[in-house]
Order: sequence, then C-alpha cells, then structure tokens
Amino acid sequence: MNRPDSFREVEHITGADPVPLLSCSDVLRQRDRPVSLFTAALLFTHGGFDRDPVIEFDARYPAESADFRPFGIDLRRDHEFFFRGLGIQPPPGRQTPVNWDKRLYAIDSSREEECFGFLGGISFSHPKTGFFGNSFSYNIIIPDPTSAAGNILSVRVFGVYSNVFIAMLLEQFNKPAIARRVTTPANGSLPDLLLGSNVITGYTGEDPLNMRDQ
Repeated sequence: MNRPDSFREVEHITGADPVPLLSCSDVLRQRDRPVSLFTAALLFTHGGFDRDPVIEFDARYPAESADFRPFGIDLRRDHEFFFRGLGIQPPPGRQTPVNWDKRLYAIDSSREEECFGFLGGISFSHPKTGFFGNSFSYNIIIPDPTSAAGNILSVRVFGVYSNVFIAMLLEQFNKPAIARRVTTPANGSLPDLLLGSNVITGYTGEDPLNMRDQ
C-alpha cells in the first residue's frame, strides 16, 4: 500500500464555484478526449467528512481551461443508477440535494494522477470524539446504465478507512455497486470484502492530527 510521507492541515475552501454538469451520453460517447471516472461521495455520505472533496480539488488546483476541470454526470431516468446506498443529500456546504447513486464525476485523463492523488490523500479527525480517518482508493467495474449493449465502466472509488469503520462501494454482478460500511478490523487490516482490490491508502492507524507538518 502506498502511503504519503507527511500530513498538513489545510483551511476550508468557501465560495468556490460548483463543478459543471454534462449528460452521460456527452461524456461517454461524444467527447473527443478520454476521461477518467470516479466517485468520492462516500467521504461525506458515509465517512463523516465535512467538505465536498471534488470542489476542494477544483478550487485548489485550477485547470488551465474549462475542459480540464472535473465535471459531473447525472442520470435522469428513474430506473438508471450507477450505485446503490449512497443516498440523496446536498454536498457539504450546499443546499441543493443530489442523488449520489445517479452521479459520477469525470476528469480529463491527463489530470487523473493530479486529481486522484489529491482525493486519495485526504485525512481528517474529530478530536472531541476521537474519530480519525483517511481516504483510500481502488477501481471497480459497473454496468453502464445508459447502454443497451451491456457496456461497462471502470470507476475509481474513494472510500474512508477510519479507526471505527471502513466505508466502501462493492461490485455486484451486472448491477450498480452497493455502498457498505463495516467495522474496522482490530488488527487494522483490510476487510475480506476488499482483498484483491489493489487498494491504495494512507491509513496508518495513527490520528492524522499527530502526523501533520509542524
């Protein structure tokens, strides 16, 4: 597992622009440049993170043009879902509810390393409760719900590995991936459900507040 060398505390971004939305067909079938698909919704729907990590990335690492910003893909038909169990709620700091089971994010593949490196390196802590966690990432395959030909999508998932629980999305055969939250094993190992998933995480079992740069 890859681990970051150090941690540092960052200020909360306020007043940032929301990321733009495009249709699923525009992104997956008509865009000239390749894109990388991902979801980081678990961080706040199941993980207790108080910010929208995609907006944080977009604000902290400005793109050279609009085409290189991350953008959302929303499904419109009632029966179409990318995921199950993420639920409907506004992103942190926003008012408009989003159905996260119908939302994917994408970014130009030339910025995949930059974006995924940021999202996979998030650490947060709640000192009053003793809770702390880190993001982690891995790839899953899900059916393309807009495809009549049975096409599939490769999606990078960003979950939460904490001292209390692990929040993740699990593949289901020919169905949307399902959100799960399980108790963190006492030995700090990955749960059996994630074995073989090539997980990348910065979780060390130590509160990140004690690891940040001075």
